[in-house]
Amino acid sequence: MRIWEGYIWLALLLITLLAFLSACGDAEAVKKEDQGSTKSVNQSEQKQDIYQNEAFNLKVQHSDGWKLENEVSGDKLIVSFKNNNNVKAIVTSVATEKNFSEIKDELKTGVGNIEIIEDNQKQLSFKSNLENSIRTDIYLEKQDEYTFVYTFMTPNKGYQQVKQYIDGFRKNIKLN
Repeated sequence: MRIWEGYIWLALLLITLLAFLSACGDAEAVKKEDQGSTKSVNQSEQKQDIYQNEAFNLKVQHSDGWKLENEVSGDKLIVSFKNNNNVKAIVTSVATEKNFSEIKDELKTGVGNIEIIEDNQKQLSFKSNLENSIRTDIYLEKQDEYTFVYTFMTPNKGYQQVKQYIDGFRKNIKLN
């Protein structure tokens, strides 16, 4: 893979992240998409899995209140979820050509005016410096040739009330 292709996917991730950050400010205005993807799990299996993609060896097991919102897949994967408590989650795959530190540095550069809350080996958390501040938690996990980026966005004001939903969803993401 050429270096510029990696930058294109990272730019796409940042654009998606910024779009979701702006959408979280007015969650009621966001139109729900009912994705009829062949990769989403049928209703009889919803108790166990809310998403599955065999090409990326990714499965998201049932998590209370979470729904598949959108999926874009090809060479890379971008899947978004939404829960009943105004939390967005995005699972993205990027080629494992860069280490976690390089990926986090590019993410920090791309999002602009933020306040870092936590920055450790596999996690980056920050909040926007807007009037209606959005908190973003990003977790990184390597699996073979991909690095999976799990991004969670919620209004900063209610973060403590929804942290349990974020933690529960993260535990239900399975890489085979």
